[in-house]
Amino acid sequence: DGVVVIVADNIEDFASAIGTITEEGRHIYHRNNNGLEDSEDYASFYGEQFKNYYNRVAGDTPLVMIGSELGYNAGQLGNDWEDDVYWIESTHPGGHGAVMIVNDKYPKGRVYSWSAIGPNGMHYPGKTVDETKKIMGKNISYKGIDGYGVLYITTGENYLLGKYGKYSGKIHKINDSKKYEDKVVEFYINFILGKTKKEVSKYGLKYEKEKKTEGKGSYYEYGNERPYKLQSYNCIVVGLSSIYYANGYSSIDEYKKTRTVVQRTQESHTYFNPKSAVRTPILKGKTVVIVEYKGAKLGDYGYDSNRVNEINKIIEKLQRDSGVKK
Repeated sequence: DGVVVIVADNIEDFASAIGTITEEGRHIYHRNNNGLEDSEDYASFYGEQFKNYYNRVAGDTPLVMIGSELGYNAGQLGNDWEDDVYWIESTHPGGHGAVMIVNDKYPKGRVYSWSAIGPNGMHYPGKTVDETKKIMGKNISYKGIDGYGVLYITTGENYLLGKYGKYSGKIHKINDSKKYEDKVVEFYINFILGKTKKEVSKYGLKYEKEKKTEGKGSYYEYGNERPYKLQSYNCIVVGLSSIYYANGYSSIDEYKKTRTVVQRTQESHTYFNPKSAVRTPILKGKTVVIVEYKGAKLGDYGYDSNRVNEINKIIEKLQRDSGVKK
């Protein structure tokens, strides 16, 4: 037996050293099945796992990189690698969130985004209707919202080169999500069952003048059957519903029944607020930002080549992270 001492300035350097040392390690299965070809890939494979583990265990505490104290061992390798479900957070003025899966079946990513934007030209908040409510004996007239709902399904590439590519955003990796990715897909398969699908094949300012959409891809229309509602049924509610479903709950409401009154009150905003979504109980402490991107200017026929290349690199990074085979 022996001891290897690694001196490094930061977690990235330490992760790289770990990867190099374990280059000829015992985990041939993981290496071969994730298409790793050279020492740089090995370092990324093992190093990224260690970094994920460290972030989860140590968080923001001072960097004391002693592997034995962290309890990281050979049995842990592979457990911090393939996390295929991601949460996309946009800084769009109204906020927006969507679920994305990246795996061998969906190497370019598969995004599920609930929206009030449909290919027939309707746009949030849908159409307004005149309504009246009696308050303290007086009839008060106001403009109500006749909501409109669509589920937008597309590739990660198309999504990031669509409407929300105009704004900055973050992609949160959901740790340990490999085990339930199929249940997320199942949720949306049931969600769109029997719904009319419309395809959008072009996106840019030229086309947006005619009708509003989120980007290229498929749109499943609901209208008032499942209306888009700002707080009770928005993009966050539908996106998180798929993750709660994948974790064994038929709905968010079912999960809420397991919480105390105080907990429900404290957590209420995390079920619908875009900025709080990753702190919802089922995700709290289980996400890490893997990508941050800046907004870009949309042209008449889409984004320029620099933006396309930037998005391609983001997708490639997610492919490496989720273990997509080359």
